[in-house]
Amino acid sequence: MEFIPLHVYSEYSFLNSGLTLDKYLFFAKKYNYSYVGVSDYKIMFSFPTFTQKAKALNLKPILGMDAKYSTFTISFYVLNEIGYRNLIYISNLGESELTFEILKNHNEGLLKILSVNTSNFSQSYQIIDQLTQLSDFIVGLELYHFKEQNTLKDLIEYLATKSIPVVAFPHIKYLKSEDGIVLDIVNAIKNNETLSYKSHNGDHYLFSPEEIKNIYQGLCLKDLTKLFDKIEFNLNTHRGEMLKLYPLNEAASILKAHCLDGLKNKQKLTENYLTRLNQELKVIDEMGFNNYFLIVEDYVKYAKNNNILVGPGRGSAAGSLVSYALDITIPDPLEYDLYFERFLNSSRRTMPDIDIDFEDIYRDNIVTYLKEKYGKNKVSNIVTFQTIGAKQALRDIGRVFQIDSFEIDYLSKALGSMTTSFKEAYKNNVTFKNLVDQEPHYLEIVRLASKIEGLIRQSSIHPAGIILNDVDIETVLPVLKDDAGNLIAQYEMTDLEVQGFLKMDILSLKNLTIIKDICNLVNINPYLIPIDDKDAIKLIHDNSVMGIFQLESNGMRRAIEILKPSSFDDIAALIALFRPGPMDNIPTYAKRKQHLESVDYPNSTLAKILQPTYGIIVYQEQIMQIATLVAGLSLLEADNFRRSISKKDLSKMEKIKDAFITGCLQNHYSLTEAENIYQTIIKFASYGFNKAHSISYAYICSEMAYLKAHYPLEFYITILEHESGYTNNKLFEYLKEIKQKGIELLPPNINNSQMNFSIFNGKLLFPLMSIRSLQSKIVQAIIDERSKNGKFTSFFDFVTRLYPYGINEATISRLIDAGAFDQFSNRASLRASIPNALSQAMVTSTLQYSLFSQNDIGLHFDYIQKDDDKLLNLSLEYDALGIMISSSPLKYYKDLLLKNNVIAIKDAKKIHRNCSIAIMVIKTRVIKTKKGLQMANIQGSDEDNDIEVVVFTKEYAKYWNILKTGNLLLIKGYVSTEHNNSFLAREIINLEDLK
Repeated sequence: MEFIPLHVYSEYSFLNSGLTLDKYLFFAKKYNYSYVGVSDYKIMFSFPTFTQKAKALNLKPILGMDAKYSTFTISFYVLNEIGYRNLIYISNLGESELTFEILKNHNEGLLKILSVNTSNFSQSYQIIDQLTQLSDFIVGLELYHFKEQNTLKDLIEYLATKSIPVVAFPHIKYLKSEDGIVLDIVNAIKNNETLSYKSHNGDHYLFSPEEIKNIYQGLCLKDLTKLFDKIEFNLNTHRGEMLKLYPLNEAASILKAHCLDGLKNKQKLTENYLTRLNQELKVIDEMGFNNYFLIVEDYVKYAKNNNILVGPGRGSAAGSLVSYALDITIPDPLEYDLYFERFLNSSRRTMPDIDIDFEDIYRDNIVTYLKEKYGKNKVSNIVTFQTIGAKQALRDIGRVFQIDSFEIDYLSKALGSMTTSFKEAYKNNVTFKNLVDQEPHYLEIVRLASKIEGLIRQSSIHPAGIILNDVDIETVLPVLKDDAGNLIAQYEMTDLEVQGFLKMDILSLKNLTIIKDICNLVNINPYLIPIDDKDAIKLIHDNSVMGIFQLESNGMRRAIEILKPSSFDDIAALIALFRPGPMDNIPTYAKRKQHLESVDYPNSTLAKILQPTYGIIVYQEQIMQIATLVAGLSLLEADNFRRSISKKDLSKMEKIKDAFITGCLQNHYSLTEAENIYQTIIKFASYGFNKAHSISYAYICSEMAYLKAHYPLEFYITILEHESGYTNNKLFEYLKEIKQKGIELLPPNINNSQMNFSIFNGKLLFPLMSIRSLQSKIVQAIIDERSKNGKFTSFFDFVTRLYPYGINEATISRLIDAGAFDQFSNRASLRASIPNALSQAMVTSTLQYSLFSQNDIGLHFDYIQKDDDKLLNLSLEYDALGIMISSSPLKYYKDLLLKNNVIAIKDAKKIHRNCSIAIMVIKTRVIKTKKGLQMANIQGSDEDNDIEVVVFTKEYAKYWNILKTGNLLLIKGYVSTEHNNSFLAREIINLEDLK
């Protein structure tokens, strides 16, 4: 009789198991088990993945779940669809108590196994007698050693007299006995504990058939294979039902009416638009998706009516004229040669996928609207899982075993920046392999970390996806509930789609919030921003793309430098080409665009299709165009043609090629021409990008470029307001560009600064919140006091009025260092006067200053006069703000720099030969070489430009002690093209030492 592992906790039990499904199923197959079970506690997370992976190995999956009944554990296993629905009910109880009444009412279609072991058997008799009233009930003996049978002898005899079936039922939580340490590690992670040992053999592992035979020898065990053979259950049955905003018999006509109204408003009720519209509506109706489009139209309309900015579209949905007519998407699909069939066609029986971007701060408003409109029981969020990757595993092992963080960081860096597994790193990363091979200590760390790699740490909510259903979701899906009673589906997005649930992507995009905020400041309609404005296109052409959606990365900037976009179409093409593989075509595109390379088209038809992209197939839609115009395929056939070639589906490609060549011949192309055209498609097919998506996102790029070109101050203050934190490197980049643009920066001002960046007298004013270590409640108190009782008339007036709010010397010093009181006195005098100001504020407060004026109570405040140290002021200003606004320390070394032949960074980047530059150190990153020696990368700036300075090991050993943030350095060396245009340091001098 075959043993069936049933009582199995997988990685979906989170930090209560050390067993991944991959390891479990691999060894189950190795042990020649035919059936495999899973029964994580109270959740059904694993069902879709477990089913898929088990079937791929030709193993029959038995889907189960544990629940607590009294002090015992009952495992429930699905026998049919009714049992599955009953299991959903039990899972959805959450923390509610499982009663016998619930068991009776939700008993059908479930095999129930009571787990009995040597520690709980004495209390089991009453529970067993009760559960025998249920159908398909058996007892599972949780044994790990043959001798344990003696302890359970009386119970086993009792079960035999009652004819209650018994099965082998060890609780499996890890793969091998020595993996007992894995359970200890994950428990330590969960409970934030440490371990003093690194090995532990345990009992809860996957037993081999021989081990099971030895442990359970002599027992009469029930053969469950016959029961499980009869299971007729399909997890992927369609249980989702399309939500009905309108009755089915009315939805088609309503949808058409809305589309016609939309096209009329856009003044596009022409024959070609109506023909395309009717074709799309026919497919939508035949596929039963009328309500889908009406639902999306409804919540997009809700957003727009409630002043929530909606994106122009994303993905293939922008290829739909229906979406365009309903104002779901903005690009006109006929104008840009976008195809509905790329988005939806009858040969792909899947749900449509209209992804919509909304302002990030209002995304949840859309979800709330849907819950209020359709009911919380018909709207659900979707679960996602956070897996422990290799680097996280190292960090966890380091904490649990109290390993020096330096060693963990060293190993982590050796893994490289790319996300990778230990196995892949060992195979492909020589540095990591050598480190592990040569250092037993590091091998031990990796050995432990690899045991928890791949385990799921926790669940979270998908940031965009939700599902809508026409019936109560809890009746057809296992769910979790948050504190507010909102539903979270226990299955991931793709698994829900397989089961027929209507999935919507309600996406948040910070750039839309930025666009909206800028438009509010300058009072323009965000939906009326032109996308082909000359100044906006020139701004992108000139690579002034800091802060612009999709374009500000270093890689994209290099691509812009090559391609030099001069039109909206170029921007769309740039987005499509900027990917591994297609990126290789950017230089070719650029040369042909600049007439430096000729373009030869096989024929006039391809010239018409490929002329906008200079003979390069950039978009998937171009492949479809070629297939229809050259080979006469329908658009539906053309989309299938595109997909098969893009996926390199060899089994289909030969048939497709035959159909394509035949079509070309029928259209009077020669066989040679047809072959050449087909080979052209093959060459570029895997590079093709979704043009509908590229056009949509090019809209956002162009809109942001327009706002930056025409409203730079408003653009910058909005961008800066949306930066997380006022002291990060990206902020420094923005401020550097702002200064280069000739926009004057003003330091924080106690009477004019707000919580966020603002415009003051045509200049950009720093906020009070930008001052490091300044609590938000103090900033709010300053603004509230100023609003209530007017501006501060002096330093003393400020200290006195803020004294009741708990202002202290440290806070006042920070404000002085940031320049907030510069209008009242110099900074040295202000610092020296703090104790006097606080003392008099205390006296004034005692005399109830609010009832008298300063003169009435005879108090006078005088500054303690001191001369400023300009360099000290700048150092403290840098410490307070993370940037120097009032001046640059290098200005005070001007003569010294001239004497030492120092040139500007921008000039050093041009000459690529030995020279001297001066920088202020922004950030130093120390790294280890393969030999374990230290070197450094320095980010530095001379106020106008920045540069990365590479300090190799020899130089680092000499100069390490002066490579500190804020230090002013003279560096001799040169800019190297071989090192990504970094400055290679040969000699470093602290400017202080040259004075």
